Amino acid sequence: MKKIIKNQIKKKNNSLFLNLNNLWFFFRNNNLMSDNKGNLDLDYNMNFLNHKTKNNNLNISGNDNHKKTQNQLSIQNEETHYLNSDLNSFINSSEYAEDIDIIEERKKENSKNYETLMLNALEEEKHSRYNDALKIYNIILEQNPNCKNINVYKGKVINLANLEKFEEAFNFINNVMNKIFSKNEILNIKSQIYFIQKDYLNSLNIINQLLKDDESNEIILSNKLRILYNLKEIKKDDLMNCLNKLLKINKNNSTALFYSGKLYQDKFKYEKAINNYLKSIEKNNKIEEEVYENLGICYQNIKKYKSALFYYEKYSIYKPKEKNFFNMGLCSFELQLYNKSNEYFSMCIELNPNNFESIFYKGLSNLKLLNDKKAERQFLKVIQINPFFYEAYINLIQLHLSKFKYDDALNIIKTAKKNLKKENDNDKIIQFLIELEKYELKIKSEKEDDKKNQCSCQGCNIF
Repeated sequence: MKKIIKNQIKKKNNSLFLNLNNLWFFFRNNNLMSDNKGNLDLDYNMNFLNHKTKNNNLNISGNDNHKKTQNQLSIQNEETHYLNSDLNSFINSSEYAEDIDIIEERKKENSKNYETLMLNALEEEKHSRYNDALKIYNIILEQNPNCKNINVYKGKVINLANLEKFEEAFNFINNVMNKIFSKNEILNIKSQIYFIQKDYLNSLNIINQLLKDDESNEIILSNKLRILYNLKEIKKDDLMNCLNKLLKINKNNSTALFYSGKLYQDKFKYEKAINNYLKSIEKNNKIEEEVYENLGICYQNIKKYKSALFYYEKYSIYKPKEKNFFNMGLCSFELQLYNKSNEYFSMCIELNPNNFESIFYKGLSNLKLLNDKKAERQFLKVIQINPFFYEAYINLIQLHLSKFKYDDALNIIKTAKKNLKKENDNDKIIQFLIELEKYELKIKSEKEDDKKNQCSCQGCNIF
């Protein structure tokens, strides 16, 4: 394995420097993607989670066909999950330190390499690290003052826009880019900035201006479709006309297929949406990452939780969002993968400590894992954050009753009645309070019966 890595270093394989630690962990565990000459296949379609939990647990995308390792926790839906202990032993090994030093040295030598910088910028941008991407584009422009590559300039202004520095982006276009690039190239970029700014009408006006010169331009029509979808409430006819025109020009246009999927999803036609989303990925693997989230949502709604989890995990590679982790936790819970669901809900809580729904479901997961004390703490925490979340009271009451702790159950009922009466305009809570009154009487009755049975038993023991 060491020979393979060192061969790549000698070949100055700049791709090796992307996600270095994650790649190296993958290689160290014998999941080597190499041909019989020892050349690593770095074009292989794999991505890596660039976030870590508190415990530094790490998910790495792989392929079911690759060799499974002893350190591997599980392979599911092409996702390989490694335990925290594996990660720590790998990071602390002397072999890791030795070879990482060699690669880091090579990385420094190539740090000013134009190709490497562009790769790094795109990687940062793909994972929404816009500040880091912007710094790299600035370095490229500083090192190459006569640069004529529009992608570098475009990368800079798009990342400025993503950071909501719109004035700075437009100033750079007007003062620098206008002197280098054509009018249409500038207009196209301005349209994208307006789109990021959610100024869809201005963005659309520019696109229509560009289409006057080339009304069948597939790329410009694809951009128009994106804009019209966001204006679908006021531009519904235009949206459908644009969609049909794109499909007439190219029935396999990935953008048209993607937005067809979104329109089906909006109408709750999830199977048709899934079909279009999968076609859009098949036709263009560089389709916007939202397709993975949408596939997760569609599969979850038709209760295909394994597939939903797979696509949510793919989406989290690019957008490690709180909502996405929550959905991953729900799917894992439905699949009875309670330890895994706990991990995802923990990621949510790490991003937002007041996410009471994640805390609640973590409590439910712990109930399934028979961790009753943890579950109780989590249900109490939910009530502390949101005293109107009545599901937490139900589970606490049932938990106490399962252990015959009648007084504790009655105390929770008392707290619930006190808190929930303030929310007297919610039909579900009103109904719950009515049921709570009946439940309270039943518990008191059971408590009395239990006392009588205890007295009866004590009498028998005496005699």
